[in-house]
Amino acid sequence: MNDEFQQIIINRLHRVEGQVRGVEKMIYQKKPYSQIIQQLEAMRAAANNIIVSLIEDRLDKKDLSQEDLDYLKRFIKKM
Repeated sequence: MNDEFQQIIINRLHRVEGQVRGVEKMIYQKKPYSQIIQQLEAMRAAANNIIVSLIEDRLDKKDLSQEDLDYLKRFIKKM
């Protein structure tokens, strides 16, 4: 993972972290469940995008270990 890609992933994780804090605040403010769930869905989508980016980055390198391949196979089956 190069430094630029690493920073992109870290930035995305920080956005998810901010979303988590926002959802926590919404719960304390007793916001409607529909709004909370909408934000949770956005968090899930953001996390999935991070996963996809990591997988794509690894696949682009074409130097996957057997352990990586086995893990990706198990991961894809869970999707």
